[in-house]
Amino acid sequence: MKVISERCSQSMMELACQIVSDAMRYLNSRPPCDFDAVAIGSIARGEATPYSDMEYIFLVEEILTSNFELL
Repeated sequence: MKVISERCSQSMMELACQIVSDAMRYLNSRPPCDFDAVAIGSIARGEATPYSDMEYIFLVEEILTSNFELL
């Protein structure tokens, strides 16, 4: 069962990467700032099953203007 969960977790991470990649290609642009998507929950632990939800945190770089105000 552990091997199946690990494979399922890996497949879910690959799917999420493909979704982000396709979205950037579809929009034909780069994101306005650097970001990272981090898996959490059962996917991060390698314990996902076919019915697990996909939980991710998006870490987004803060962009400061010349007046040091957040955009």
